[in-house]
Order: sequence, then C-alpha cells, then structure tokens
Amino acid sequence: RGSTVAVMSPAVQPSPPPRMPPTSPPSRTPSPPVQWTELEPTDSNKIEKDPHLYFAHGGRADFRGRHLQLYNFFSAPGLSANLRMENATFTLHGGRLTVDGSFITEFHLVARVGLAGRRWANFSYWASELNENSWGWRVINGTCDRRRVRIGKGGDKRCEELSVSMQMSTATFIVGNWTAVVRGTRTFAVAGPQHRLDVSFSVHGDYAARNLPHGL
Repeated sequence: RGSTVAVMSPAVQPSPPPRMPPTSPPSRTPSPPVQWTELEPTDSNKIEKDPHLYFAHGGRADFRGRHLQLYNFFSAPGLSANLRMENATFTLHGGRLTVDGSFITEFHLVARVGLAGRRWANFSYWASELNENSWGWRVINGTCDRRRVRIGKGGDKRCEELSVSMQMSTATFIVGNWTAVVRGTRTFAVAGPQHRLDVSFSVHGDYAARNLPHGL
C-alpha cells in the first residue's frame, strides 16, 4: 500500500491588537493664586452695644469702662466727645448666658465755633431721658455761647457752624467736616440702665489725614 503523508501547515498566530498611544491625564486648570484681603481704611468708626469698638482702619476691640466714669473717645482740633459708662447685667442666647458688662449712657460734645473759634458749644445726650418707646422731649441739653438749649424728638438747633437735629432716638451732630450720630436704644438689662447709646463718627474729605484726630 502506498502511504499517505499528512502535511501540517503552521498554525496562524493572531496578530496582537494595535497599541493605542498612551493617553495623557486630563489637564487641570491651575488654581488661582491666593488673594490676601487687606482691611481698607474707612472714613468712619463706631461704638455700639456693650460696647464693641470698630476703628476706621479695620481694627476691632471690646471695652469695659469703669462705672460712671467719663472717657474721651474722640478728639480733633476744636472738637471733643466724652462718653460715660454704666455697669449693667443682661442675658444673651435666650437667657442661657448672663453678662456683667457696661453700656454708654451719656454723650457729651464740646466744640469751638464762631469767628476764629472764640465761642463754645456744649451739647449732651442723656439716655436716661428716653422713655419706654425710646424717645423724649428733653434728651439733649447744653449751651450755645452760654445760651441754654434743649432738644427732643423732632427738634433741631444751630449754633454757628454746629448743627444738631433729632429724629425719635437718633441725634445727628455736624460741625465742619465731622459728623457724629448718636442713637438711643433699649438694653433689656436685668440690672442697670434701661437705655444705652450707640455712637459713630465720620469725616468728609481729607480732613482726618491733615489733622490727625485721636482718642480712645
């Protein structure tokens, strides 16, 4: 018999899949540089609540005055303001916290007015003159060149270049480039004065830079 020879063809190897080019990671948007916020000077400052002080250049402070003592909070050429402190006990957070603090209860302004500043104007705001609705008829008194003055709700007075006006419990004193606003409000104290004063000072133009006012 003739023999049959089987011829095996080599197995066909499958070709490897084509290699994909490496993918680059998604680009990330660079983070913006950190911006440092600087406190900008303002043209006003204020004293409020028990009391907290907010200064014209962004500073803040708390102040605890001695009972019934006067403090010079503001002084500029021809103008000065003194504030009286009184102790008070009040509660916060729904009565869960009892605070022994102090409030401003009197504002006393003195200014040199008239030709060459030869006359004196003295005005005082008394928180004790406010009634249960935070207004009164004799809240501000003082003198204009030794003439007695009394101002209450809706009243106003001019003493040379100094003007004083009052709406309800808010009094506005304007002299030269300066404005002082005094607002009376309830303290809800469990002991001590029933009304306090919040005070703010502001200046127009560059007067402060040229005259360097100071005070507490």
